[in-house]
Amino acid sequence: MSKKSSNIRKSKSKNSYKKPPRFIQAIIEPSNIKKEVNWFSRLLGYMLSPAGVISIVAILLSFFFGRDVIHKLVTSTHDLFIEDHFVKGLLISDKAISTGFIDVGVGGTIYFSYPLEFFKEGEKINASELINKSGERPISMDLIREDNRIFVNDTIRYILNDEIIGIINEDQIILVKDKMLDYYTDDSTLEVKDNQGNIALSLTLSRGYAVKLLGYFISNSHIFVCNNQGFSYWDKTRPGSRDSAIAIIKGIKATHDF
Repeated sequence: MSKKSSNIRKSKSKNSYKKPPRFIQAIIEPSNIKKEVNWFSRLLGYMLSPAGVISIVAILLSFFFGRDVIHKLVTSTHDLFIEDHFVKGLLISDKAISTGFIDVGVGGTIYFSYPLEFFKEGEKINASELINKSGERPISMDLIREDNRIFVNDTIRYILNDEIIGIINEDQIILVKDKMLDYYTDDSTLEVKDNQGNIALSLTLSRGYAVKLLGYFISNSHIFVCNNQGFSYWDKTRPGSRDSAIAIIKGIKATHDF
């Protein structure tokens, strides 16, 4: 009986054994000291290496300034320019592709259907074609289809003095004059406003296949305005024509706050 209880006590004491803390192990087993020193040496070596210094600086910058600052530091000037001036283009829906048509409207009242078999990849629709069909004078602006998105080629002139302040070249918008334009872009919208808050261009895609064009366009002789009531134009040489055009332009509202 005593032998059996003795065995039980031995097995219990064996199972209840716990390893001592790491620093005690290092004292008991000298070989562990070398392992700890080697690990620390490798860590210190990495921290002092160029890669380690860059990592530490990146961590500190992300902590104090955030990811945007780091992104700007490590991204080339050219790539930052592309990002800052990128236009997504209006995404043509699967519904439009399946039906084979896309509607393009000047203002909120005049729409024309274009078969997608004619509006192919890389093809253009000139806005003057729309205006001519509606019996008005032409404006110079292209709609381009690329990768099932609709992009724009357009030159934006300032309503107060006709000066060129911006150029839209498909997937990029170039701000020719600083602090004269702001814009918003997503899969269904491209909107540009001048520093007076006037909507210079609004291109929106609803239901995935209906494109609506609003804004103002300036030629050598005329000011053209597309608003929700339709399309109007003024001869710039006539007194008061610019003020009349601006009054109509003020009624065009942005679909997004920007």
